Amino acid sequence: MDKLNCYEVGLDEWKKEFVKDGLKFIDAHQRYEIIEDRFIPVMFFNRTYRVDLLTGNLLEEDGEKCQLQAMTQMMIFSHLKYIHRDAAASGITKGISEIDGLKYFSSKSMFSVFPAKEALEKAFDENPDVIDIILERFNGVREEMGDISFSICAFKDVKYTYIYWKGDDEFASTLKTLYEVNILDFLHMEAALLVGGIGTELICQAIGAEYKKWSWEI
Repeated sequence: MDKLNCYEVGLDEWKKEFVKDGLKFIDAHQRYEIIEDRFIPVMFFNRTYRVDLLTGNLLEEDGEKCQLQAMTQMMIFSHLKYIHRDAAASGITKGISEIDGLKYFSSKSMFSVFPAKEALEKAFDENPDVIDIILERFNGVREEMGDISFSICAFKDVKYTYIYWKGDDEFASTLKTLYEVNILDFLHMEAALLVGGIGTELICQAIGAEYKKWSWEI
């Protein structure tokens, strides 16, 4: 079975679990309302999707079939399952090596180095003004770090901060991603890293930057 089919199988399992226990998940943290007695609206990178409690399907805001690929949809279900009842944003973001539970992933691995990272660095090298597109698309906020920095939210209160330093004759340009320090109150640890990578790819899509995809397309 290839990886894409594995993700489809995995998504089907998430859907089944959500149909069975979705109300229990929602009752446990009481952070998402239920509309029309069956839909849970979830904001994901400034786009609203709806989870159908009866079918487990993830839908676009207008009720049409969700266009996100299986692995990305699984991240939304992961959030709904693993979010803590008392989860709250700290307003602080840090590198993964500074967050308990994520330090394991701080070495260069498939989880900590996102394939779209180099494409975003190149985009900022060539045209720093693309930050305006990013801020508008993701309802982002400028930060005061590096040469360019901004924060966007994957889910409500789940903030990722991107910091870009322009290179020179001695050093290459560098992009670093920081994570909400309480992110493990909102996501499973592996999902926290994967959602960060998805965010980087979505940014590249928004500004038209070509990037090397992971083994799925968002």
